[in-house]
Amino acid sequence: MKKVFFPFLLMIIIAGCTSVATIPEAVPVINGRTTETTAISGFIQAERQEWFLIEIRSPSQNVVFDRRVLDAEGFVGVYSVNFENGRISGMGSPNRYFGTYESGESGALSIGDIASTMMFSFRQPGGLMEGVYFDLLSMVKRWEFGNNRLELYTVQADGDEAVMIFELGSN
Repeated sequence: MKKVFFPFLLMIIIAGCTSVATIPEAVPVINGRTTETTAISGFIQAERQEWFLIEIRSPSQNVVFDRRVLDAEGFVGVYSVNFENGRISGMGSPNRYFGTYESGESGALSIGDIASTMMFSFRQPGGLMEGVYFDLLSMVKRWEFGNNRLELYTVQADGDEAVMIFELGSN
């Protein structure tokens, strides 16, 4: 028994000490994060970061936000958005919200139903009602990214296009 056991044990030890070297596949790094090669989409540039609304342009109305003024008036963090792993979240004014999203080819972006907390606000920064902000998010059809700005394009019921412009947060 000892004669059979010893060579067998020696083979196991030798096999355990040897390994097959594999060369890892290149894994791209975008914004300091590694990504799987098959999961790369341009939208990853916008994910896992906090974005703050600075402007809404539409044929009927333009709204511009000065984030420093909003912060000074106590509206810190309002109208923000975060994208991560198919989930969208952020802050309206004054409610936190969440939902789902899907990014597709050629800048396509679809945001699902949005749910939020139910606090009442007496003031709406920049005259933008929170419900309008949520409606615009739910109508997003595509996105563009550049110069540390994220632009979300909507198509409204009347066919007009509005663009929501977000700036990368420094928080």
